[in-house]
Amino acid sequence: MSLFGLGKTAEIEIVFDDEDSRKAIEMKVDKDQKARFPLYFDGETVRGQVLLRVRDGKRIEHQGVRIQFIG
Repeated sequence: MSLFGLGKTAEIEIVFDDEDSRKAIEMKVDKDQKARFPLYFDGETVRGQVLLRVRDGKRIEHQGVRIQFIG
């Protein structure tokens, strides 16, 4: 993640609890790269973890983390 163009300060990883057993779709995320995303339907519970790893010696000031589902 690059904040304000100052270089990579943190890594973000999202891990869903039932990711391995859930139906998934593949989407193009870059010119030559595809990624696999779990498929959720309206009313289903979504559980998991968001992991933020800050590089050694770096610091991020924030007012919380907000996760949105779009689609």
